[in-house]
Amino acid sequence: MGIDAFISDGDGHGNVAGVTEDSQLRVAVETGPPPAFGEPNKYRYYTSLLGTTGADSGTLDMATTADSYYIGAQTNADIRVMMIVVLIGDAGSTHNDWGNLGALSTGCDLCLSQQGVDQIILDKAKTHGQALMQTGLFGYHSGGSNAGSFTLTNYTGTADAQSVVIPVGDIVPGGLRIGKGSTDRLTFTANDDLSGLENQTVRVIGFTHHS
Repeated sequence: MGIDAFISDGDGHGNVAGVTEDSQLRVAVETGPPPAFGEPNKYRYYTSLLGTTGADSGTLDMATTADSYYIGAQTNADIRVMMIVVLIGDAGSTHNDWGNLGALSTGCDLCLSQQGVDQIILDKAKTHGQALMQTGLFGYHSGGSNAGSFTLTNYTGTADAQSVVIPVGDIVPGGLRIGKGSTDRLTFTANDDLSGLENQTVRVIGFTHHS
């Protein structure tokens, strides 16, 4: 059932809206006006490491015994996570290992808890290869070739780093939202002892939306 509507440009210029042969209205998405002079942007670049007591705090290096690391909500803005970067720094690692530890016994989890609903990103990933395949992004940001693919050379100064780059903003429109003042939380859980690694971090990249 159709609905008759009248759309006016409001300026008296006689502009009309284009409609396709399937009765779809043509629209153009445009960037909103910039803030007034002296006013801060409502959308601001955001990057942070997950930590044991929240963003950029507590223990950030996950090369420790089993623990959880997270980013929670801010009080004054939504966080929109557009990309997640996991770096596992260790010498001599391959895709069927987690760093140089071999395959983990239980594996690592990455989950967004949002209003009581869990969105699983990694589920008991035991190797670098499993983490790549679970995120469905084996062809993204590979770098190198063969055994050296998805590797950041000389990351720690003494060892390379395996990488898992997850551009969640390409999958979820607007990215993963951690709502302002909510109990939403993005959590990485290391279920195994990772203290044999040289270094491991999980970083989020995105933006904050201030009302």
